Amino acid sequence: MFIDVPKVPLPGPRTLPWIGPKLAVLRFLLDPVAAMFELRERYGELVALSRDDPSFVCVFGSELNRAVLSKPNLYHHLFESPVRIPAGNPGEAFATNIIAQNGEHHRWLRRMLMGAFTKQRLRGYAEHMVALTRARVASWTCPGKLQTREQMTTLAREIAMSCLFGLSMAEAGNINRDMVELMDLVLSPAAAMFPVRLPGTPYDRYLTLGEQVDAELRALIERRRREPPGDDVFSVLIAARDEAGEPLTDIQLVGQATTLIISSYETTAMSLTWACLMLATDPEIQRELGDEVSAAIGDAPVTLDDLERMPLLGWVVDETLRLFAPTPNLFFRRSTADSTLAGYELPVGSTLIVSPLITHRDPETFPEPRRFLPRRWDGLELGPYDYIPYGVGIRRCLGAGFAAQAMRLVLATMMQRVRLCVPAPLEINYRPKGVVTGAEGSVELELRTPAQGVAPAAAITGTIDRLVELGA
Repeated sequence: MFIDVPKVPLPGPRTLPWIGPKLAVLRFLLDPVAAMFELRERYGELVALSRDDPSFVCVFGSELNRAVLSKPNLYHHLFESPVRIPAGNPGEAFATNIIAQNGEHHRWLRRMLMGAFTKQRLRGYAEHMVALTRARVASWTCPGKLQTREQMTTLAREIAMSCLFGLSMAEAGNINRDMVELMDLVLSPAAAMFPVRLPGTPYDRYLTLGEQVDAELRALIERRRREPPGDDVFSVLIAARDEAGEPLTDIQLVGQATTLIISSYETTAMSLTWACLMLATDPEIQRELGDEVSAAIGDAPVTLDDLERMPLLGWVVDETLRLFAPTPNLFFRRSTADSTLAGYELPVGSTLIVSPLITHRDPETFPEPRRFLPRRWDGLELGPYDYIPYGVGIRRCLGAGFAAQAMRLVLATMMQRVRLCVPAPLEINYRPKGVVTGAEGSVELELRTPAQGVAPAAAITGTIDRLVELGA
């Protein structure tokens, strides 16, 4: 991940020689949200994490998004954990996932995976999503309390295991638990700074989990090959063949399984949590959404066709993803040749950080950018690089449609049964969790029935105010 590149004039904070740039990257990973806000405010649209060091450079805004993301051959996608994996460790299989590939191999792998995310297959997954959500909502006590983050996490896991792997939570067992923990450690500064395998260290846990997950997934692959073809994503990938009739290897299948988790479970869980919180803080929008859902589908299970009749539902999801992009940065891009950005000369090997977090707060594109205003999307016209919650172009997340569909179906199903309130003051702090912006601790909301309606929201404090401006 760290390579030596020649120094060039670049704006950015001063750091100590030699070790300074690496520490700057690790500090960035500890809280990329706060780091990017500060760097953008102090230094502008292009800023190095360490002054004059092109090893890691943030690029902000639509124009620089276009300059970088429209040239995948010049700026290769870099997905490499700072945590070192020893040669021969089963964890090396994770480097075969599609996120880590470039060029023709990336295009080949993308073609192999696209068959699992066709419109027809998404329609089939929708039925599972709705059934699981209806069962989950029916288990809640209403009126009562909702531990929102925990409940959305459980629901997202159920959807992921069912639709992606064809497993119930009981069947998923250790695969679910171990993969979730492994994803949390992918960008662990503690494991990166002390890569010595001693019992009890984060590094040892990272390697142990990699070995366990590899063995669990290989066992699942063998089991699926003995069974009749399934309609879950993983079964489709196991059965996939390229133009020459070649399948994905076991190593590649293990690698893609990690991508399925990254692109669906954790991001969807937190996006739903943020959406619930935003609705609870805006009683008027929530009332309007409840009325829209009631008029469109009544008490019937929501279908994909129903979503077209609920525009406000789509705007709520879009606005949530704008304010709380699933990942605050789109991983990293590394230049394969010398290039020029924003008037600065960058040598080959420069690593660039593209940020939906900052892009989505451009006041020229999104007036009052820190406010939750779903109706801003009514007739809003955007360029392809103005709104990038799941990336853009050939690097757009393959699971984007799956995740966006899940959010809409879950929220519509919830609005049939419950209303969400903030009855007492809350402190909400965001917390970087792997590559996702999560919430620290529980997000406790109050559940009411639709007949009870929505109460005015109490005050919310905490670091969430860096992400969104709440209140009138």
